[in-house]
Amino acid sequence: MRRIAALAILVGCAGPAPTPTPVIEPVPAPPGGVIAGELPTELPETGPNILLSPVNLSPLYANYFGSEGPVTALSRELGALGWTGSVAIEVAWDEVNKAGTITMFVPERDEHAARLIPALEAGGAVDGRSLQALIAPLGRYRAALGGRFDLRILAFNLRLSWWDRSTGSHCSGTGDFNDPDGRRLGPCFRCLEPRFGGMDLCREGEEWPGVIAGDKAGLRMLQRAWRAEPLY
Repeated sequence: MRRIAALAILVGCAGPAPTPTPVIEPVPAPPGGVIAGELPTELPETGPNILLSPVNLSPLYANYFGSEGPVTALSRELGALGWTGSVAIEVAWDEVNKAGTITMFVPERDEHAARLIPALEAGGAVDGRSLQALIAPLGRYRAALGGRFDLRILAFNLRLSWWDRSTGSHCSGTGDFNDPDGRRLGPCFRCLEPRFGGMDLCREGEEWPGVIAGDKAGLRMLQRAWRAEPLY
């Protein structure tokens, strides 16, 4: 396996990247989900089409992340969640902070986060473990790429993004920094909204379930983002 000594050579070159290898067309997948990030015992043959967007990646790294085998495995895992259609994933390199992030934009039809809204509204303990079913497939995708191409890919952060287009509320949650396997949700969410800007909302305590504390406007943004419904 060819190694390149400097990370800057791999990810420091901005500009257009080659189009990743396309994934097979999606077909409807069975409803349901997985619990706490465990790999389903049965995976559908196909899943949603992965729309991969490389940002500030070198052509070499863009090809790594578009590798057909890991992308297809990710698609099948997301199909086990009942996802169909297309799923957008952005892989970005921040040259200033020397950090990479893999962001998955959660489809509006997904209900994993919506089920947590009653506890969030009541100020009770929110069981963020249910969202691990969404972030764990990203962790396994990252692990497959790191094992096949370059171990430094394992340092890329994982992020889930929810967006309510009707209000502009946009919130994200990251993987736990103390979880190299990429199976656990981190303790904080960050929400952006045109009128209020950005707000951080963090779990109280060391583990999920936990109360999510923060400004009331930020908590309302998180509720709206989690409740997002398709506009068409």
